[in-house]
Amino acid sequence: MPPIPRRHRRWPASLALLIATAACDPRQVTLDPTLAQYDGIYRGSETPEALGGACAGVSGGTLKFTITEGQITLQTHRKSRRLGGTVGADGSVTMQNGDGSRHLTGSIQDGVLTGTEINGNTTRNDPYASAAPPCSSILRAVRSP
Repeated sequence: MPPIPRRHRRWPASLALLIATAACDPRQVTLDPTLAQYDGIYRGSETPEALGGACAGVSGGTLKFTITEGQITLQTHRKSRRLGGTVGADGSVTMQNGDGSRHLTGSIQDGVLTGTEINGNTTRNDPYASAAPPCSSILRAVRSP
């Protein structure tokens, strides 16, 4: 029987690794255990820093942040406004929407999330925007029990 070429000897090990990885349940894998302290739902509100210009359509409103293992999402009463991002081990929060026109930075301390959202979108397709400077809002949310 001829010897098996060296390149063909590697595939059984690769296949075993693939099968072992596929057997893991991704819901049971915690990337960083320190991030679990921020997991939960945070409810709060936003307050625009200006009343006119790009902030003209921003009247405040309710917010719902959901945090799971370092991933954070924001949903508001306006369905078109969804942001996603990350929470760092130190509680720092960084988020943005799909096209990058809205950015949120902040932090979580003692179960309270505070941040600033900048809406830099000034296109005609955004009914809340104008040619004025970007809208800035202060957000505050408390973790639900």
